[in-house]
Amino acid sequence: MKRIIQFLLPSLLLILTLAAVEWFVGWQTIARGFVLLPGPYLWSAMALMLFSYVLRTWRIQASLMIIGHFTRLFKLSLTHNILNIMMPMRTGEASFPIFMKAQFSVPMLTASLHLIMFRLLDLLCLLCIGGVLLLWRDFPLLSVVITGLFVVVIMFTEKLKLLALLLLRRTHQPLLVKLRETLAQLPTKGKTYVIIALLTLTSWLSKLSAFVLIVLGISELSFHTALLGIVGADLSSVLPIHGVAGSGTFEGAFILAAEMTGLSNLKSSFPELLEASVQLHVFLLASAASIYALSIVMVAANPLPASKS
Repeated sequence: MKRIIQFLLPSLLLILTLAAVEWFVGWQTIARGFVLLPGPYLWSAMALMLFSYVLRTWRIQASLMIIGHFTRLFKLSLTHNILNIMMPMRTGEASFPIFMKAQFSVPMLTASLHLIMFRLLDLLCLLCIGGVLLLWRDFPLLSVVITGLFVVVIMFTEKLKLLALLLLRRTHQPLLVKLRETLAQLPTKGKTYVIIALLTLTSWLSKLSAFVLIVLGISELSFHTALLGIVGADLSSVLPIHGVAGSGTFEGAFILAAEMTGLSNLKSSFPELLEASVQLHVFLLASAASIYALSIVMVAANPLPASKS
């Protein structure tokens, strides 16, 4: 029964989203927006998305100390990204430790803990960037405070890990002992952690810049309204339930966040917000698929050397 519900809810969200877009906006209008989008906006956004994915691959390489094999790791990262986007209930996340084990012999628990660290850093960076940009104009002091909090959290990550290890120090259960040993090896201080944090921050700046270019290039939304919607849509990825390829929840989060007019005096109509959110979602899916195809070509062009017998 649970599996049936997990299948039906995402499918229902997809159907409702497709119907709502046709009813309030029209799919021809969505397509026309991309036709009218200036070329420099589109290609700049695609370049920024590619740069963001390259930085995320570099983050995996730095965190797990994988020397070389960048193209294979790039393809693995893009495969994980596609599955994470397309599969419901965040089940695509499970592909990362599975792929790391199969292709790089990284233990699944190790890969899982690194992935959790990545996701926590993603959330922290997204909240920090969104908060600073949205508050800078009207509340500059709060923007400085948010930046300071970001730095403090990064500095105290090691302390939080040590606290978790302290809570696990007396356990003798094999699984928890293994968890403690693996957690102790997680890079949460020093040069490596600073690089991981900076790569995360830069990749998010690149991705959000690409999204802003698309929304402002296609719609008439203000910068603050667009950014509110973009941050809300990205935060929707943490929801346990979403439609196929994020349909429904992505658009809903975009619209709800953009309607937070306390930080923007410009109000936008529901059809206008829906149109912008769908166009952004289409760009996200198309760019992810295109860059994934590029990663396949890169791996094919750089095959593994034959092993010597």
